[in-house]
Amino acid sequence: TETAADRDRQLLLGALEAAREEIHGLRRKLAEARLDSADADAGGARRRDRDPAAGGPRPADPEQLARLAIPVAVVRDATRAHHLEIVAAWLARDHDAGRLQRPLGALALGPDYVEAVHAHEDRVPAAAVAAIAARIASGKLGEADDLDVRPELGREGAPERRADDGATGWSCALGEDGDLRLRWWTRDDGAIELRDLAG
Repeated sequence: TETAADRDRQLLLGALEAAREEIHGLRRKLAEARLDSADADAGGARRRDRDPAAGGPRPADPEQLARLAIPVAVVRDATRAHHLEIVAAWLARDHDAGRLQRPLGALALGPDYVEAVHAHEDRVPAAAVAAIAARIASGKLGEADDLDVRPELGREGAPERRADDGATGWSCALGEDGDLRLRWWTRDDGAIELRDLAG
């Protein structure tokens, strides 16, 4: 026969099962409420995106995006920024096979170069100078495709050489009139050091 202890145990098991079912139901309701809340938040965000007057975020300003894309340290450092502009011009110049044939060689920016680029920006944009510099740095010694490259001549008509290391001076016409020239040094190790703009 069933004892009182057995009955109590059956009651407890029944209560435990009922509690489990209630907990399961509560969890299901909580999950549904969370989904409903997330859907409502997403719908509100979509409405705010469509209607800026509703207090949502406005479309990003292109200038803000540009500032986000370029590290602040680069913006502060004009020399580094222009060097990156040259690398970008080289990357944009050709397809992969072309870049393999004309890799970007060792390149340095001289102490007066960036200042000269900015001083003449009303005549030739800095991006155009960077594109020419990329062609020079990915060309052979003393030449760059179809550019008007000439050796810089000294007082006696001989090729100009830098006194401290013997680097050879070269120049290339910029712009359509060609009266402004980009000048650089070619070191003995083949590295290009951009010098200035003259003309």
